[in-house]
Amino acid sequence: MDDIPKKVLSYFSSKMDVSGLNEVEIDAYNYIDNKLFDSMEFVMLISSIETDFNISFSQEELGSDAFRTMGGLINIIQKKII
Repeated sequence: MDDIPKKVLSYFSSKMDVSGLNEVEIDAYNYIDNKLFDSMEFVMLISSIETDFNISFSQEELGSDAFRTMGGLINIIQKKII
């Protein structure tokens, strides 16, 4: 389960440098509001995560405030695979 944050951060590494951020800043980073991905990239991100972790996100999860941050996304994935 410790590898989930590392895997999730790897999805973001091509779009931003997280090396200077601490854990709290990473968890709170709102990749939606900061427009880190365009719409096609966002669909590809979701598809990759669902495939890699063998999960499916519900519409409710996709629209939740938690889904908008890296920490929230990590928590949603962790809850789905426990």
